[in-house]
Amino acid sequence: RGLPTLQRTRVREDLETLTRLFQEMEPALVLVGLPLHLSGEDSRQTTYVRDFAAKLEAASGAPVRLWDERLTTVEAEGLLREQGVK
Repeated sequence: RGLPTLQRTRVREDLETLTRLFQEMEPALVLVGLPLHLSGEDSRQTTYVRDFAAKLEAASGAPVRLWDERLTTVEAEGLLREQGVK
């Protein structure tokens, strides 16, 4: 099912919004994309994302795991192209 697009505000408000959403949906697992360089090395955002994921898990009580998001855009575009979607 589709989920609403959330507009970032402040970390505290983002955590509150996501926690409310998780209470409604009761996810078994929450995946957070980890922005790594293609080499596998940390990017500028990696430290921020790791910190946010830890705060999200603590605030919501939902299990949060990091997901290597390298090449996910390329993969998604390939799937859409195969289905004839532009």
